[in-house]
Amino acid sequence: MKTLFVEMRIDSLVKKLLKSEITSKERKVLSGVLEQDLTKKRFVKEKLYEEFQVSSEDYEEAFAHFEKAIQQQEKKRGVRKLFLVKGVAASVVMLLGFVFMYRATQTSTAYNTSGTNAVKDIILTTPNGEQRVLQPGEIGDTKVRDLIAEAIIGNANSEALSTIYVPKGMTYKMKLADGTLVHLNADSELKFPIAFGINTRKVDVRGEAFFEVVTNKKKPFIVGMGALETKVYGTKFNVSNYNTNHINEITLVEGSVGVTDTVSGKEIKIVPNEMYSWDKTSKSSTIEKVDINDKISWIKGAVVFKNSTLAEMIPVIERKFDIKVAVLDTEINSKKFSGKLTVNTVEELQAILEAMKIFRCQYYANNKRLVIKPM
Repeated sequence: MKTLFVEMRIDSLVKKLLKSEITSKERKVLSGVLEQDLTKKRFVKEKLYEEFQVSSEDYEEAFAHFEKAIQQQEKKRGVRKLFLVKGVAASVVMLLGFVFMYRATQTSTAYNTSGTNAVKDIILTTPNGEQRVLQPGEIGDTKVRDLIAEAIIGNANSEALSTIYVPKGMTYKMKLADGTLVHLNADSELKFPIAFGINTRKVDVRGEAFFEVVTNKKKPFIVGMGALETKVYGTKFNVSNYNTNHINEITLVEGSVGVTDTVSGKEIKIVPNEMYSWDKTSKSSTIEKVDINDKISWIKGAVVFKNSTLAEMIPVIERKFDIKVAVLDTEINSKKFSGKLTVNTVEELQAILEAMKIFRCQYYANNKRLVIKPM
């Protein structure tokens, strides 16, 4: 009962702060909470997050500025008017201003993958720049090729590249000109020609894709992944090349592939049940045995985690469910988990996380944010 009363009192102070109705005495109490009691400090952070709902990585840095501002206000009563702007506490304005300034400095990509204007459709971009919406779930070989052909009539270059982008929360399956089947995971991009050249079959991937390559020993199939090229002749394999991950992965299911990096220029071959990993930072590679079923579980709508930290799990969860995840206490980011995630809704995900008795979760449907808090 006492804890509930204290939280209600703090909640009242936070609301007064936001409305610029807080007294000097009440400000001192709130400042003391931030300075001395970690549990109450966490409660204040949660209340502010509920108001602003920014991403966790932005919020941690922004909250540090907010905390410093409110403590300075307590020490400098003589300049109190400087901290009030149009009826809103300037420390809160500072918090928001910092967050939005921080966001504005982030690099943009060809597709908006977050926020209210995020791409929500599977987009085909033809060689002449036209964009068409594709339907999820279809094996769009004929439709995709017809759309591209329609867009490039009069252009004799059939090897010009088209692009398919699959947004978060979706997957897509299609056939290439040679019959090769490609499964594209969420937030992934494939660049490919409407027809392959005489000597090679080459595509480029950003994100994750699983290939079932049609055998043609005279015309190798090549997958470009930035600093890596994977050459195959007829095989099944998975590639992962997300910008959010500093590791690229090639996992072989059947056949044989050779992986070449642009640094050494050497080709390294792997066999089934092996995964080649390339560290983008150190420019080094490793090969290890893996469970193939775990690595390609995403094709059937599942995700497998093995001794993964919460921080490592978050980008995967965000892509699968098309949400943003905020962790209000970064200490829990290092906790490790193992298991298979087969659910398809955020509500089911929330129930699983809460069943662990480690987290409390709250989902804000209006801006698709899942907030994770320690128990």
